[in-house]
Amino acid sequence: MRKQTYLIRKGARYYFRRRISAIMVNRPITITLGTADPGEARRLASRLAVIWDETEMDMQSNFQRGTLTIEEREAIFKNALKQELAHATAHKSAPIGDRLPQAQITAARDAASSGTSKVRIEGLCRSYFSGA
Repeated sequence: MRKQTYLIRKGARYYFRRRISAIMVNRPITITLGTADPGEARRLASRLAVIWDETEMDMQSNFQRGTLTIEEREAIFKNALKQELAHATAHKSAPIGDRLPQAQITAARDAASSGTSKVRIEGLCRSYFSGA
């Protein structure tokens, strides 16, 4: 039996797609995974499927049947999925090497080449990150 991945591919990009089923309504929710890598897409889709199931169980236990409209359920699912996707891909959007302004990078490099102590360089970095 084939495992359900809720993963679809459009062009070179992958999407997570799952349906909200309610009385007389069967509406799909599709969210881009922002990747063209099949391995990364499978990993993200697996995380989103777990969040979907958790959200669905939470809604079933906390809301009486019929108290949420299909639009409200769709909004709850989309919000939960987008939050998890942002959390799962936060490492991709984190700055790499550009956290220090160029002036502080130059000052740290000059300090290192002139023999200034390691404490001074750490102080430059600490002052930037602490907002001083």
